[in-house]
Amino acid sequence: MPALQRITTEFVETEDRMRLSGENDAGEIISFWLTQRLLIRLINHLVASLEEIAPDIKAQQLHDQRISEMLQEMEQQSAQAQMAEQSPVRDPNIHRTWLAQEVDVKKAEQQILLSFRGKESACADLALEDQHLRQWLAILHRLWKQAQWPSTIWPKWITDVAPEKEINLDSALH
Repeated sequence: MPALQRITTEFVETEDRMRLSGENDAGEIISFWLTQRLLIRLINHLVASLEEIAPDIKAQQLHDQRISEMLQEMEQQSAQAQMAEQSPVRDPNIHRTWLAQEVDVKKAEQQILLSFRGKESACADLALEDQHLRQWLAILHRLWKQAQWPSTIWPKWITDVAPEKEINLDSALH
């Protein structure tokens, strides 16, 4: 399956879960659901990965946790400030969505590769560079607050970042 090139993430209150709709390079639209339980595991893993892949931050972390948090927060602010509005990915066949049951996370050069898997052959792959990963985490955090889910999973360097501009929840990310 070709990797998703653009994605739109939204919280659907009636479902009490997130829907991710993405378009691959062949123009196909794929929509699937992410539960809070799966997202907690994924977010924890992605946050840990970001903290691990930032060498300057990792080295500083050994000396001073406060400075480390400030450096992470600055990286997060920078990523959020560079978000560009784009038209959302809309699936005309929204009834064909599937439930993601697991996510494989792989680190590659300068990227995190996410493979969302459902029952049978349902799958979607997403590659995110550091900046795009931070932007997606910012969108997830905003939606998380909208859903009124427990905020204890989010690190201070994400929760303390005041968005420079309002994040359009219907914006696509690529």
